[in-house]
Amino acid sequence: MYAQQVQIVISFMILVEGAIVIGCGYLAAYLRWLASGYLWRADPAALVGIILFLMFVNSFMVGRVGLYSDKRPGSFLNVAWRLGIVVAVDFGALFVGLFSLKYDDIGRLFLLIYAVLLYASLLLARAVLDLYMDRRASRGFNRRQILVVGSDERARNMVEALRRQRSWGHHVVGCLRPGRDASNLCGVPDLGLVEDFDAVLHSHSVDEVVFVLPRTGDLGPMIDECRRLGLSYRVVPSMYDPHDLRPLSVERIQGIPTLSWNSVRINASGLLYKTIVDYLAGLIGFAVFALVYPFVAVAIRRESPGPVLFRQLRVGQNRRIFSMYKFRSMHVDAEERKQALMERNLMGGEAGQMFKMRDDPRVTRVGAFLRKTSLDELPQFINVLKGEMSLVGTRPPTVDEVERYEDWHFRRMSMKPGITGLWQISGRNKINSFDEVVKLDLAYIDNWRFFDDLKIIWKTIFVVLRRKGAL
Repeated sequence: MYAQQVQIVISFMILVEGAIVIGCGYLAAYLRWLASGYLWRADPAALVGIILFLMFVNSFMVGRVGLYSDKRPGSFLNVAWRLGIVVAVDFGALFVGLFSLKYDDIGRLFLLIYAVLLYASLLLARAVLDLYMDRRASRGFNRRQILVVGSDERARNMVEALRRQRSWGHHVVGCLRPGRDASNLCGVPDLGLVEDFDAVLHSHSVDEVVFVLPRTGDLGPMIDECRRLGLSYRVVPSMYDPHDLRPLSVERIQGIPTLSWNSVRINASGLLYKTIVDYLAGLIGFAVFALVYPFVAVAIRRESPGPVLFRQLRVGQNRRIFSMYKFRSMHVDAEERKQALMERNLMGGEAGQMFKMRDDPRVTRVGAFLRKTSLDELPQFINVLKGEMSLVGTRPPTVDEVERYEDWHFRRMSMKPGITGLWQISGRNKINSFDEVVKLDLAYIDNWRFFDDLKIIWKTIFVVLRRKGAL
């Protein structure tokens, strides 16, 4: 219901502000004529074009600064500041457009009057609307009366959210504590205990009940009572954690409501952008791989007999097994010799979940050069094009490494592995703790943003050009 009320309020605001842009435009032209005595000298269609342009830009910018949201706008000064940004961008974009189209007949006095009128009118309209909405919310006879069942931190967050929520008018009448030893942290009147639920509903004017109880709470009888009395109710899931970086979301699957918790922050649009970058980079990387392949192949086979490409089973997203490709940088018996070298592992010796060592005797001279220049990783663009890896992600572990994982290590595989990542650009030759590698991977997963991927790609190019970080 709140979402529908907000949509109606926002639609009304868009119509009013559109009318303000139109009215201020014609009023500015009239005031300019009164001030200077000059009629509109430009093409009459130019005035209509300016007004229409400002209508679209203004509506877009008001939304961008958060004034078309479901939150109450805050203080008057905050609204004034944000509207100032809107009008500045509006007329900045208009100046650029007029300059590009070489419209010299549009007087500066007209634009100045228009900007001042528009800012003052928008601010006045917002002040009147917000004052009306606040008064309706606090004093209106028909405001929605809400009872919160719960009194802990989660209930307090719910009460604060209701205070920020824009609507046609609502008010939290109080809360009920789940037990006698529970404290009231909500900042609203304490109406008693949960066991007083029926009595409170009959003694108070309540339109809606919000249940924010711990996992031990039994909602069945209270929900039945709400239905008998014809009261709306909401249930905040007991799985809700106010400190979780990735909160629960509600999604319908063919009409069936579900509560979902995503293990990573990336959403559908972010995944689309990431996929597009992967395929574009994959095509470029594969083209480079194809160009250098003949030269690298000759160098590898001249020093050490065996295949040019090294294939190794790796564990991908959520334990998917795939074959990862690299230019062979070791002797063909490298895997058989690995166990004998485990005591020299810099990442934890025999118990290490990752193998790394300096001056590895299995690495050939050509292989050392390939590793130093990161050319050995070019074949991984094949894995990117196949969708098994991403350009940016976590390091793909081997099957035997995963067998040594602790439970909390497995979450690093909740995203697709990448050719590069935070570990690769954070001085990987200086990190000798697998737990530190996992922490970097989890930091990438928990704080994922598309622009961070672009930064990692740029830093990787810089690291490769300086030949830093490879063993």
